[in-house]
Amino acid sequence: MEDYKVRFCFWKKISSAREYFKSLKLGEVESVRVGRRIFISPVNNENTATELIEYDLDADTWSKLPVLGFHPATDGSHNIYLLNLNTPDYRYQVIEYSLDTLTSTILDTTGIPPKKRRGPFSFFYYQASLYFFGGIQCFKADQTGSFIYKLDLESMEWNNIEYSGQFPASVPHGAMTGCRYGHSIYRYGHRVIVFGGTLIEESFMKSEYLTASMQDSM
Repeated sequence: MEDYKVRFCFWKKISSAREYFKSLKLGEVESVRVGRRIFISPVNNENTATELIEYDLDADTWSKLPVLGFHPATDGSHNIYLLNLNTPDYRYQVIEYSLDTLTSTILDTTGIPPKKRRGPFSFFYYQASLYFFGGIQCFKADQTGSFIYKLDLESMEWNNIEYSGQFPASVPHGAMTGCRYGHSIYRYGHRVIVFGGTLIEESFMKSEYLTASMQDSM
């Protein structure tokens, strides 16, 4: 079974990480694995991205890569995809970082990309497309929590996916608190397993709002 995405919450358990990260003031940390390498996208306490960090599992070495972005996804072999927010309308740009050439490109997309969210949320690659859902919405007027966004990497067009069944949030059409966030995901074949997270803003410390015992698939 291929490990698809890693929530890198326990990096302190790796002995070499303690020295490497001790000078960094990190907030949310997410990562993806490509072969025997883990690529970590840390966010500092000012909620700005720092350089992508590579950890080599075999050599137990750390290095920084010259690309900035949030919430990494990968095609599993050649590219890492990151989200960035250098747009006046607070909608995400997608950065493609090539592991072959070690260069990054901002993808020129059409359609309506997702707007800024408080993560963690789901951002993953499947069959030449990137998918996005979840996250706490940052704008009270928006009611887009129930959308599943898809970026086709051939047409470079954003669209919303039509789905059936129950969306994994209690009030998916409600603004601000209407969508799951803080969860983990795992892609297995053509399914995505969603585990844990919470549904209400500022609720990680309130046990009645946590859904860590809930597992959903979509």
